[in-house]
Amino acid sequence: MIAYILLIFISAPALYYLVVFLDLAVFTGLTLHDFKSIEYAYEIVPQEALQGMALLCALQLYMDFINILIDILMLVSDNN
Repeated sequence: MIAYILLIFISAPALYYLVVFLDLAVFTGLTLHDFKSIEYAYEIVPQEALQGMALLCALQLYMDFINILIDILMLVSDNN
C-alpha cells in the first residue's frame, strides 16, 4: 500500500513495474499458501463444518485471484 501511495507522487516507470511484479509475486504466494491450508483444513475439519469452511476458503481464493487480476491488468495497461 505504501508503495502504491508513493507511486502517486513519484512518476517512475521502473518503480511502478517493480511494485506491480512484487505485488504479483506476493499474491501468487498467498494463493499457493491458501491452497495448501485448504488441503490441510479438509483433512481435520469435521463433516458438519465443511460447508462453512468451503465458503470461507472460496472467499480467500476469490480475493487472491481478484488481486492477481488487478496486477495483471496494471501490467498490460498504459502507465500514464
